[in-house]
Amino acid sequence: MKINTNVQFAIMAEELKTLKKKDHKYKSKASSSKKYYSDSEDEKPEQNSVRATDHYQSAPYHHPKKERKTKETRVDLPLFHGTNDIDTFLDWEMMVEQLFECFNVSEERKVPLATLSFQGYALHWWTALVRDRLIHHEPAIAYWNDLPLEEDIFLHTIIVNS
Repeated sequence: MKINTNVQFAIMAEELKTLKKKDHKYKSKASSSKKYYSDSEDEKPEQNSVRATDHYQSAPYHHPKKERKTKETRVDLPLFHGTNDIDTFLDWEMMVEQLFECFNVSEERKVPLATLSFQGYALHWWTALVRDRLIHHEPAIAYWNDLPLEEDIFLHTIIVNS
């Protein structure tokens, strides 16, 4: 069944007038009482009434910006077990230095990263070195160049392996 478009427009115009009246009535109640809803039965808005909050989205909450830490890339260094072969140690050291340079590792991160790759005898050497420095109240080794690697690890592994 087709309804004449003029009839449809007339029905829609009447509905629009009714909605505008309800909206105007609602706004006047809200502004006079400074409330959107009242506890009394006669002041409650009708189910089909239009509220201003139905059409406008509230502003989103903005979290304060946190300072972002620069994300440092993960660097996987080859493991070093400690060896009595100086060539094996020098190969490991050169590989580690190349990786540090390639990944732009800061000076402060070089020692902790390198010592994480120690295994076996090298790990025992590092643990003993840290403990001795604490006992003698010496500062912790903070820089890669201060790490006494070549002589101490090589000598320690020769002594332990003998």
